[in-house]
Amino acid sequence: MDGFIEIPVPDDIDNLNEESLLSYFQDQLENIEARVSEALDLTCDHADRRAVLERVRMTGVSISGDSIELAYLVELSKFEACKGVLDDYTFSRKVTGRQVAGVWRFEKQIPAPVRSTHDEL
Repeated sequence: MDGFIEIPVPDDIDNLNEESLLSYFQDQLENIEARVSEALDLTCDHADRRAVLERVRMTGVSISGDSIELAYLVELSKFEACKGVLDDYTFSRKVTGRQVAGVWRFEKQIPAPVRSTHDEL
C-alpha cells in the first residue's frame, strides 16, 4: 500500500512485554530496510533550520486490542560557529497504528511543506 508501511508482527514476541516490544522496534528503526522510520515525524525545523537530526530512540510501546502506539524521542543538534555554541534539542513524539493480518500498519509520515511569510500575501 502506498500511504502505509507494514511491519511484520513476529511470532516469537510477547505483545504484552513492553521491553521486548521496545527492543524489537528499536531494531526495526536501526534496520534501514524495515522502513519504520517512514512512519515517524523526524522533522528538524522546530528548533532551527540549521538543526541536524542526531538520533531517534524508542521510549515506549503500548498495545490495546488491535491498536499500537510508539513513543519516541527525536534528538537534534545545532552548531553556531560564530558563537562556538552547540545546542541540543530533544522532542518527544508518538505515532499510532493498527494490527492487520499479521502486520502492524502505520501511515507514512508526510512532512509539512516549507512555508514562507510570502505565502500570506
